[in-house]
Amino acid sequence: DQAAGYLWREGRAAAIAFAVLLTAAIGREAAIMVDLHPYQYLAFDTLEGDEAGAYGKFELDYWGTSYAEATRKLNAYLDAEIPLARTPWVYVCGGNLSVGYYLRKEVRIVDDPYFADFYIDSDKTNPRCNGLFAGRGKVVAEVKRRGAVLSTVVDLRPPKPTP
Repeated sequence: DQAAGYLWREGRAAAIAFAVLLTAAIGREAAIMVDLHPYQYLAFDTLEGDEAGAYGKFELDYWGTSYAEATRKLNAYLDAEIPLARTPWVYVCGGNLSVGYYLRKEVRIVDDPYFADFYIDSDKTNPRCNGLFAGRGKVVAEVKRRGAVLSTVVDLRPPKPTP
């Protein structure tokens, strides 16, 4: 405010240029917030390389809010298998509550990861489960924003034999 007032008093062209730059900066930040929605809290600055640069260095989705979207994607994946061969079991690395609200009724959450058919995890920096299922299963869904993976759904079941 003081800089704008000073520039206005010293020369209107400089004040107008300042206002244009400020408007562009605010517009850029607004566009970033739209891209990240509803995960605006994980915005990183450009010096860090934005979200893509922060991915793998910092825990991005520390609230686990992307689990809702990941669970909806798991439900859609399971919709293709109706009727299900048996009740699918899901291990959640993080808050089961975040997944439980959105999970289909016939799917069960398990506490032991080695009994799971599916695995839902937040970004790769989650210290509780980092590398738990490394190299196992097939990634069937990801929640991504601006180059960063926020959560992943992995099908741990053995591949179906091809005829």
